[in-house]
Amino acid sequence: CDLPITLSDIGEGTTITLIDSGAAKIGTAMLVYSGGDLSSCTFTFEFPDVPAGGSFYMVELPGRGQLTYTEGELRAGVDITLGR
Repeated sequence: CDLPITLSDIGEGTTITLIDSGAAKIGTAMLVYSGGDLSSCTFTFEFPDVPAGGSFYMVELPGRGQLTYTEGELRAGVDITLGR
């Protein structure tokens, strides 16, 4: 895949952080490249020990903000697609 220079700090091996609804850091994971094309890259990640019962969880990408997911979404598996 071919990311623009503005996304050059994100890639396979980038560490992301899982944060609970109370803003506590509860885990980390690494992005794994899973495909892409000339305009985007898709990365998967896994948090195998998501605590049960949270109203929501945030995944923080370094320098890119946070994405919000439910417990069910995280357990089912999510991916992040970055691109132009």
